[in-house]
This record gives sequence, structure tokens and C-alpha cells, in this order.
Amino acid sequence: MKFPFENIRGGQKQLYEDTLKAINENKTLMAYAPTGIGKTAAVLTAAVEKQFENREGIVFFLTSRHSQHNIAIETLKRIKENNNIDINVIDIINKKDMCPLNPDINRMEFESYCYAMRRQGTCKYGKVNPLAVDALSRNVYHVEEAIDISKVYGSCPYYTALARFKTADVIISDYSYVFNPRIREVVLTKALKSFDDFIIIVDEAHNLPNRIQDYGSYSLTPGLLHLSKKLSKEVLRDKLLTNEINALLKIIKTDTESEVLKNDIINWINDIFSQEFIGDVNYDTFLTHIEESAEDFKIMTKDPMPNVFDSIASFFRSWEIDLKDYVRIANPNGIHMIPLDITPLSTEVLDNVRSSVLMSATLYPQDMYADILGITNPMIKSYRSPFPENNRITVVVGDVSTVYRRRNENMYIKYAEWIKKIEQVIPGNVAIFFPSYDLMNKIIEHVDTDREIIVELQEWDKNEKKKLLEDTEKKRNLLLCFVQGASFAEGVDFKNNSLKGIIIAGLPVSPPSIINQKLLDFYDYKFGRGYEYVYILPAFNKVLQSSGRAIRNADDYCSIVLMDSRFNYPGYHKYISTLKTKRTSAPLFLLKEFYRRKTK
Repeated sequence: MKFPFENIRGGQKQLYEDTLKAINENKTLMAYAPTGIGKTAAVLTAAVEKQFENREGIVFFLTSRHSQHNIAIETLKRIKENNNIDINVIDIINKKDMCPLNPDINRMEFESYCYAMRRQGTCKYGKVNPLAVDALSRNVYHVEEAIDISKVYGSCPYYTALARFKTADVIISDYSYVFNPRIREVVLTKALKSFDDFIIIVDEAHNLPNRIQDYGSYSLTPGLLHLSKKLSKEVLRDKLLTNEINALLKIIKTDTESEVLKNDIINWINDIFSQEFIGDVNYDTFLTHIEESAEDFKIMTKDPMPNVFDSIASFFRSWEIDLKDYVRIANPNGIHMIPLDITPLSTEVLDNVRSSVLMSATLYPQDMYADILGITNPMIKSYRSPFPENNRITVVVGDVSTVYRRRNENMYIKYAEWIKKIEQVIPGNVAIFFPSYDLMNKIIEHVDTDREIIVELQEWDKNEKKKLLEDTEKKRNLLLCFVQGASFAEGVDFKNNSLKGIIIAGLPVSPPSIINQKLLDFYDYKFGRGYEYVYILPAFNKVLQSSGRAIRNADDYCSIVLMDSRFNYPGYHKYISTLKTKRTSAPLFLLKEFYRRKTK
């Protein structure tokens, strides 16, 4: 099969060949591939080539990044054109974001809105038009284009996409369509395909363990209960269920985090029901009631996907079982049952699909991810960056630290003073990545600068984030304040070398918690590397993600300043070896020399 681009890079060619080998040998390829190597084109070309040998399976390209959806679609368009083949591609995101009516409500409220519109017959896109299915199958379309085409035919874009699963060659979607067992069941039913012939490509695969842990968790949250109460009242018209859910809301309120026992929840529910109701309302009758409501809701909405009533029923059915290696926790966000061992969930997919490719610029060390995901005998490969090493300099400022025992006003002021010294050397926009929103706010209030300061807010929507990226391209004197592990630290491209400097203001080690301590004990028992797997490696992964935001092309250049004494610890050097850190007592001098060479 012809490559989608005229030139194929060295590392890209090797990744393409390794992907073919992994598929031929039914293995999992774990690819540590840096930004700029052209990962998407390499793996998609190989996967489509193998899929077209028998046309029986589906290639799933899994990513949570909308920008990566676009790159994958553009790559598939080129594959189709260069090879003159018919390829049926589906680009699907969540139902709310595919809704042509674009309601200004949150996702928790959308289910009620969607059902009401369809039930009342007031949604002009309430059905699937076969003509839309046919039109979308003729070419490769971005999800935005698919939405527009569906609108022309008066067809719901989301359900039109689902209707196309049975004829799909490639599906671009979120991880949940394959790794969430509740959604995967619907996908398999819609696709009418054998799971063992699927080829799975996981983009930004360093996120996969946490995502699988989320999918394997069972939670009873205030948001879930409020939505189910609303749907019970407005859709099912079930007064008893509405009152039962209202009673449940009273037992999940807590201001602290604590471990809970299995019988605690059952006893709490029976106690609250005995106080609130007269008659035979108890835990067992409620569970039967919520399960019946889940099925009634599917029939009424004609939607087979798991609904909020399913989620509540799954929580209680799972809570009753003594599942191995799960921890039960109550905290201000609700009551949760969280798996410590995700290997049964991950291997259910990875051991049964034809082949899989896990790729990321920070999938390191691969043996850790293989351990946690339960991958036996993986193909572990690393690829060199295509960008010149002299276009980046990394230095450490070692007389500050965000370690908990050293956090005080004097340290925040010292960080602010260093930030001022560094930003004055950098001729262009500077991004600072902090370990948390709290630390960001405490440090930035002391920063004295002539630059325009923009501080990331947790509540920003996608339009506000898009505007910031556009402003960064237009302006040259910004001090951008972000949080490691948040929106701008991963999956965001600062184009046209619009960032000239990155400051990592502290090592983002997670705070102690019940779940972290349980994971530490579990990983110590299973792998002998508990503290490293729970605290150290995730922290350095966030550092590497944040550090990679600036250089996206061969001509881009940028400095990276690591501001924490822990970056100088000998035992930690291996985690940031790819940054080629220069150890120096004069970081400002090295920065000035770097920019003098790049701007002369």
C-alpha cells in the first residue's frame, strides 16, 4: 500500500514496519515515539493495509484528543486517494457534541433534553435516514463534515454513525468504545464483527491505565443521582423511583475521604428507606426497581447504549460482590469501588483482538506499562526524535522545590523571582506549568513582569481554549500559566513556534490518599515497585508531556527550565534522559547563549 505522504522519515518507516510485524504476529506493539515522527501516518497505513487483506475486521483508532481525530482523518483521506480504494471510515465523538441543535447545556442534562425532543417529535433530526448512511459511506469525512451531511438528510449524526458500524473499515473514537465493557457490548452488537479480528491503535497510550481504571470503577455520585432523579421524574414519570433516588442523595454526603465496608452501604440504604417510606421499600426492592427502569428507559428512548439507571444498577450489583483487588471509598465526590488490578479489564481486550499498537511520546518506561496492563511478551520499541537536538536546551534551577515540607510564602516568592529572571531572557511567549492550580495561584501572585499574564481556569470551555491558542500565535509577549496534567499540558499544539520557553515550576507528585496507598501496597506486592509506579513515574510523565508542547517542527526552538531541586537527584535522571538536561550552576548564562545563537 502506498504511503499517504511523498516522503517517509527514517523513524516513521521503522514504525510502519514494526506495526506490520506486530499485526502479522498477533502481538502488542508498545511504541515510545517522540513528537514529529509521524506516528499516525505510519500505524494507520500499516493497519489499513493488513485490514484490507481480508476486509473482515475493523481498525479502531482510539484517541481522546479532537485534534488527533482530524490528523487521523486527513491521513485516511490521503491513503484512500493514493491507493484508489474504497474505505468506509467513521469519525465519532460523544452524542452531545454531535447534536446539530447544539444545546447550551452540560452533558449530564443532555440525555433528558435529547429524549424529550425525540419523544415529543420536535427534533427534526430524531431519526436515522438511510440516505445519510449511504452518503457518508462514499467518502472519508471529519466528524464536523459528517454532522453537516447528516443535517442535510434530517438524520441524527450520532445514531447515523452507530448505524454505519456494521460496514466500517476504520472507526476513530474515544477509548471507551473498546475498553469500557458496557459500551463495548453495544459496539460489538452494532458492528456484527468478530472481536478477534480487530486491530486496535491507542494514541497517547500513557493515559490508558487510568482510563481503564475509570471504566472498571463503579461510582455513585451526586451528579449521577441528580440526573437519574430528573429522568425518573420527567421521562419515566415514576414517583416512587424519584423519591427513592432523592433518599439516596442523603446518604452519600461526606466532607472527608474514608474507606467503607460492603455492608455499610446496604445498611445505610435500608436505614434511610425505613425513615423515608412506609411499606416494603428496601435495598432489594430498590435494586429490582432500578434495573427495570434501565430497561424501560432503553425501550422508551430506543437507545441501546447504557444509561444512568444502568450505571446505578451496575454500581449496586458490583458492590454486592467481593471483587478481588478493589478498594471501596467514600469521599465528597460520592461512593466508589475502584480496581487496583486492571489487568483483567485490559487483557480482556488486548489478549483477544488481532493486534494492538500502543503509542505515545511519553510511553516510558514501557516495562511499567506492560506490567500494569498485563501485557505478556510485547514488542517494545523506541524511536529517535526527527528534530535537531540543538534546537532545545534544558537546564535545572535547583534551589527551589514544591515538595510539601518546603511549601511556604518564602518559597513561593523565590519561585516568582526566578520566573522573572528567566522570562526576561526569553525572546517570545513563555509557558509555565505548575503542579496544581493552588500552587499556580500562590506563586503567580508574586510574579512581577511587564508581560501579559494569562492564567488557565479549570472551567474554560473549548472555545476559550481555542482563543488562547490563537492569541498565542498572534502575540509575542505572553506569560502563560498552566497546570501539569491539565488541558494545555497534553494534546495541545502551540503552532508556528509560538512558545519560545517552557518553565516546569515543580515536580507534580500526587498527594497521599487512600487509593494511592492501596495502589502502592498492591504494586509493591506484585512488582516490588509501588512508590515508583504510583508517585514517581506519573509525575515525570506529566513533566515530559508539558515539556513537549513547544517544538512541533524541525525549525522550532525552545528552552525548558526545570525548577525543582529533585530534578538534580541522581536516581531521577533516568526519567528525564530524553530531555538531555545540562547540569549547571549558571542556568541564566546558558539560556542567554542559547537564544543568542538562535536569534543572530
